[in-house]
Amino acid sequence: MKTIKLDVVQEVSDSGQLKCEEYFLNDKYHNEYGPAIREWNESGVLESETYLLNGKFHNENGPAYRRWNESGVLMREEYWINNDKYHTDRRSMMKTIKLEVVQTVDDSGQLICESYWLNDKRHNENGPALRRWTNSGKLICEEYWLNDNELTKEEWQRGVNSDPCLGKVITVDGRQYKLGEV
Repeated sequence: MKTIKLDVVQEVSDSGQLKCEEYFLNDKYHNEYGPAIREWNESGVLESETYLLNGKFHNENGPAYRRWNESGVLMREEYWINNDKYHTDRRSMMKTIKLEVVQTVDDSGQLICESYWLNDKRHNENGPALRRWTNSGKLICEEYWLNDNELTKEEWQRGVNSDPCLGKVITVDGRQYKLGEV
């Protein structure tokens, strides 16, 4: 049997005002449902809150640490995930992917060029990354690109349809085998 120790510790001033509230799991700061530490000033204004899981700064939904001045004005925010600090801008915690489809039309509105980009690199896993048409709409060029590398159509098909295990060398009972198609 495993014992789990949950504690909530509250510090109260002589006047009965809550000063500090702390949540622990097995003697480490921990609260899955909100801040693990909250502190108030003598007037009852929240001064700080800290989100921790298993003793580590952590909040996937916002700042893991916030501090207010005596008037209640937010003065500081820090973003942490698994004890790793991020820029104070919450958006920097997210990976940004920039997808673009650039289309060029002539004066009559006829599509003459279309290109696909991923993070400023010519790239399309679903078809040609570059196509060109004549003014009459006849397709004259298709280019296949992955991560800014131009490929033949056959190379592109192998790249997007490749099996990551194909050709891999594995060891079983001390013997090496190269994986292939059956």
